[in-house]
Order: sequence, then structure tokens, then C-alpha cells
Amino acid sequence: MPLTVTDVSQIVALSEDGHSRRYVSRSLGIPRTTIRDAWNRYLETDRFLRQIGSRRKRATTAADDRFVVLNTLRRRLVERGSTSRRPAAGPRLLPRHRRIRLEFARLHAN
Repeated sequence: MPLTVTDVSQIVALSEDGHSRRYVSRSLGIPRTTIRDAWNRYLETDRFLRQIGSRRKRATTAADDRFVVLNTLRRRLVERGSTSRRPAAGPRLLPRHRRIRLEFARLHAN
């Protein structure tokens, strides 16, 4: 995760106060190499922010991402054996059937 402006400003403040990279690293919980890189970047650019456009370009568009997510979801459902189908409808119960079922339930109740 990239450093926030607050993180870099804390690194710069502690470094300018004469603290070692190890001390800054331990007090902020950030690796020493990250402290070094942020300090060097600050010395070169005099800014706390990253360079605009310094991030890697996206390989997929938002539409591609949605398509990939849908395909992954379908694949996971198939792996679990879950398929999309309607349950078979049972026979239609007539009032006569309901009455017979109720009589059976009353006879066999605990």
C-alpha cells in the first residue's frame, strides 16, 4: 500500500530532526527501505506526493472487470455442483388431497 501524505510528512519531520532511519522505521512501523525511498524522493522533488502518472496503467477496463467477475462466479458455482434450474413442480393438491393428508397426520400424531 502506498504511503499517505501524512506518513511521508512524518518521515521527513523525524529525519530532519536528526533521527536515524531505524528509529523512524520502528516508530512508524514502516520498513527501512520504504523510509529510505520516501526520504530520497522528498530530497529530489521537495514534495510529499507521488508523481502524477507514476502508477502502473490498468490492464482491464471496468467492463472487462465485470465480465471477469461474472465468469469467475459461474465457474465457482459449477465447481460446487450448483446449477441454475427450476425445481420440478409437484402435482396440484386438491381440497380432497388436503383432507386426506390432514386425517393421516391426525392418526399418526404422537
